[in-house]
Amino acid sequence: MIRHNNLGGTYVRGKSTPSIIRSRIVLLFYDGKSMKDISDDVKLSVEGVRKILNSYFETHSISAKLPPGKDHSVITDNVLEHIEWYKTQKPSIYAREIRDRLIRQGVSDENHAPSNSAIAYSIRWELNLTRKRLEVIPVESLTPAAIEKQNRYFEEISEFPARHIHFMDEASVIHYYDVLEGPSNGLELLQFFSDALEQRYPNGNPILSAGDAVVMDNCGFHHARHVEPVLRELLLRHGVTLIFQPPYCPELNPCEYCFAHMRKSFRNNERFTASYTELAIVNAMEFITA
Repeated sequence: MIRHNNLGGTYVRGKSTPSIIRSRIVLLFYDGKSMKDISDDVKLSVEGVRKILNSYFETHSISAKLPPGKDHSVITDNVLEHIEWYKTQKPSIYAREIRDRLIRQGVSDENHAPSNSAIAYSIRWELNLTRKRLEVIPVESLTPAAIEKQNRYFEEISEFPARHIHFMDEASVIHYYDVLEGPSNGLELLQFFSDALEQRYPNGNPILSAGDAVVMDNCGFHHARHVEPVLRELLLRHGVTLIFQPPYCPELNPCEYCFAHMRKSFRNNERFTASYTELAIVNAMEFITA
């Protein structure tokens, strides 16, 4: 059960402070912040901050101390180093690929190799590796419930090869898009996917086919009663799985990189964008490649 301390912070009885918070405490300390300032920033008591810093200076690690006599994780320092190496060499590598490599290279045996979700959790929280570094990490994303949703998302998305994953309206390679006048809504969304399911590559293969996954964010109307069930059924008839991102994790969606490219294109061609907005959008989209 999530509890609240006197400073407004959240915690779970029996669970250690998340690594991302422990890391921030250390960074703030080296920035010259006082114990009180750090306490106010992370919503943790001064005594709690002091204990975390003492542990860091003693072990040179931000990980929480583990009670003796208990095997808490199969992700040892050696395993974590290999995960970091694999991810650095190939940022697009999936958790299941990392697990296979750990077993194949003898880093972990098959019976004690970390699960896909444990690997994904370590990449984000222990190694702090994300596609986009956010200046502010929402506190809501650090709750046990939110972390559980993130782990489930990583577990589910890891089952699909990269070429079978399609992000709605945005992807590293744009296969299908549409320009709508005015804000999008549920009916427009259903029409978009109805049209997208009919689109094909030049070789005749469908863009969305059986075994694919469509990933969407948690925009309100995506979950509307007259939208989500209908869309899920529409995609399922074609063998396509609908997956929603975990909340408070925008860095997991590549749309931001597409939008950043588009904004740059608009700024570089302000007159053209103002006069021919739709053409400017199409022009910017055409230059987004893998």
